[in-house]
Amino acid sequence: MRLFYLGDPPPGFLSDDWEDVPVAYVEPHLFEVDTLFVFAGSALSARERAACQLIERSGRPVIRIGAVDVPLYRPAMSNLLLLREYVIGDAKVYEDWILSRPRTNYRPIACTFYDRMESAILSGEPVAITYRRYDGETVVSDAVLKNTKTHRSEEFLRMEDNCYLRLDRIVALGGVAAAESCSY
Repeated sequence: MRLFYLGDPPPGFLSDDWEDVPVAYVEPHLFEVDTLFVFAGSALSARERAACQLIERSGRPVIRIGAVDVPLYRPAMSNLLLLREYVIGDAKVYEDWILSRPRTNYRPIACTFYDRMESAILSGEPVAITYRRYDGETVVSDAVLKNTKTHRSEEFLRMEDNCYLRLDRIVALGGVAAAESCSY
């Protein structure tokens, strides 16, 4: 299990009795994150707030400790634990809660849409891709698609800049909407 944290953890957090010791979040790919701890008390950068939102929207268990300055994503509340403070010595309690939660809210995409993506990868040409960002806003950009990756039941698309995009965040590819891609 890969545990990450944002913000300044209290003294004793890292030396607590963890089975898998949490590490500072320094831009790992989404598929590497199993759980995120977010500590209030230090100002999170815009990039850190975006990472928190993306991880919550992806259905990962998130433990927010203190008044964290990041908007809550209401549909993810079942995988969100809000605490006033971190209690040293309760690592096992937190790990048990994490293990009781689903790791993701990923929804597989239609096979025909996946085929369209594979064709775009093989072409090596830029294609218009519309996707939902960390905050739910829709973005359109042209990108060269490199390959796909499956990790623990989630599928990702790797683009030329080595950025990975979870497939269920894609709204359209080459002007064809994901919802309209299944035609039987």
